[in-house]
Amino acid sequence: MPESFKLSVHVQPGARQSAIVGWVDDVLRVRVAVPPVEGKANELLIGLLADALGAPKSRVHIQRGGKGRRKLVGVERLTLDKGYRLLNKPSSSPGNAPGLPKDFRNSRLKNPKNDNDDEHWAEVHGTEPWQ
Repeated sequence: MPESFKLSVHVQPGARQSAIVGWVDDVLRVRVAVPPVEGKANELLIGLLADALGAPKSRVHIQRGGKGRRKLVGVERLTLDKGYRLLNKPSSSPGNAPGLPKDFRNSRLKNPKNDNDDEHWAEVHGTEPWQ
């Protein structure tokens, strides 16, 4: 039986331009320049992924989340390693970096000037926050 590559995708419909933005943790972020009406955003998503993976559109399927922004997409006859390589997924994404608790990393992204964390930031990174 041929292998199937599956990935989690977060889609932003109605964007200015259609593009594969990149990886955030283990989720591929994609912007599509059409509204989510009558499956148009899903069609464009399938086309973008098929082009990026060098696969025909007939092998790319939305397996879950057809009406939401978070989707599970499957690509037939594509190995996991090759799929991640074609989509430039880093082997160790910065969001999963060891040594810092996840809530600390996320709080720094949302609120870069949280005074309570500045000393800890300097200890961990050897610089002042956001220099």
